[in-house]
Amino acid sequence: GAPPYITIYKNTDGVYVKLSNPAALPPGAASTKGTSMSGDGVYLTVGTGAPGYVTNYQRTGDEFVKLPAPATPPPAAAAATAYSADGAYMAVTFGAPPYVRIYNNVAGTFTALDTPAITPPGASSGVTFDGTGTYMAVLYGPPPYISLYKRTGTDGTFVKLAQPSAIPTGAPSGASFTNDGEYLAVSHPAFPYLTLYKRDGDTFNQIHNPAEMPTAGPAGVSLTADGKFMSVIYGGVPFINFYRRTGDTFVKEQNLLSPPSGAATTFALSRDGSHVGLANAPPPYMASYSAVPPFDIETHFMLPRPTSLNSSASPLGVTTYIKAKP
Repeated sequence: GAPPYITIYKNTDGVYVKLSNPAALPPGAASTKGTSMSGDGVYLTVGTGAPGYVTNYQRTGDEFVKLPAPATPPPAAAAATAYSADGAYMAVTFGAPPYVRIYNNVAGTFTALDTPAITPPGASSGVTFDGTGTYMAVLYGPPPYISLYKRTGTDGTFVKLAQPSAIPTGAPSGASFTNDGEYLAVSHPAFPYLTLYKRDGDTFNQIHNPAEMPTAGPAGVSLTADGKFMSVIYGGVPFINFYRRTGDTFVKEQNLLSPPSGAATTFALSRDGSHVGLANAPPPYMASYSAVPPFDIETHFMLPRPTSLNSSASPLGVTTYIKAKP
């Protein structure tokens, strides 16, 4: 919660190197799920509790430059933010009506869209898009805990879909779509900790949970873009589970030989599943892993920690993207 409030790293051949801080910093501490990045790494949003509530940046080279504030800011502190993969849409959730605000991003200008006709019934704690920006899930505390929306037409109107027949068993801690929106995973502290869906048209039907579940309530869940892998963070050792999907069945992979030093507060899985970054409370406050070379054989895929953590306390959020290979 101390300035500069955000630290940005660049992954070069498996080594995370801290970039220079933006010249214009966020006005306050980022919310736990308030940091998000577009799929191409060009746009970055930091949600805070300070008036204005969102600070948007555009990357030029390795420099992140603050953009003008949206003409219509959120009405309350940002709880979470999320981008569509192409950066064309950015959503913010907060604790005051209408609980969610969606922006259309055109060349760094964020314009608020019309509020959905049916809004969430209470303070929203999370939001996520599928890779195409067609489907959006908003998470909140009161039942039914999740609202699903579909973008229709070219004007960016998001229309609420019918509620899934099976809803999560409690307020969600996270959610993640596959790129095509075919699969949706929702994590929640209440047993059985995960609720998984497969989309048929615009209907989301529950599918079976993995046979091996987390041993405690998860703090978050993430799917790779192709839906082949899912990762879940939670409070029990080894703090993170990885699953591989075969058909509609998710099977747990072996545990990391070098797990994080403690329970992760938040994490991000790259869309291609090659890297995962975690923020946690015990020093060194973060860990990063790679599933592809280069990796550190001694620590079983654990990448070297960044050369400068620029932090003396646990980070409040983490986001990542993977640049497409030429």
